[in-house]
Amino acid sequence: MKKYNPRELTKNAFAIAQQSVSRPVLHTAVQVNCPLKSLENLDRPEVENSPSRSLYVKKSRFSEAQIVGILKEVEMGAKVSEACRKHGISEPTYDKWKSQFAGMTVSHLAQLRQLQDENAKLKRMYADLALMHHALKDVVDRKL
Repeated sequence: MKKYNPRELTKNAFAIAQQSVSRPVLHTAVQVNCPLKSLENLDRPEVENSPSRSLYVKKSRFSEAQIVGILKEVEMGAKVSEACRKHGISEPTYDKWKSQFAGMTVSHLAQLRQLQDENAKLKRMYADLALMHHALKDVVDRKL
């Protein structure tokens, strides 16, 4: 097994996990989360699953419209296992998508997204108004 110097690892680099004559080479994605100026003092790089990693949401390989298309394909009579193999997804992923998007069309998804955005905007407005209300109430109570 070959050891790699942490300085050689860069963001989204692929490091070879194990090398053996009898087994194929396994590649593992490693995301290093460190500023460039601290590369000199790198003994243990921060890996993607460390507690101090930045928050981000992994983008899906499939758009919502593609997911609905895959679900429709199975509804039209294709076998789940064949559809999963064709599109490169697992059956648990298909089941998760089915529970989230069952019976929806692309137009329903667009409307749902619009309603979710509007709901988030209204929640922010309410939070701002509630904060202002409590601040004004405190000011009035102090004057009395």
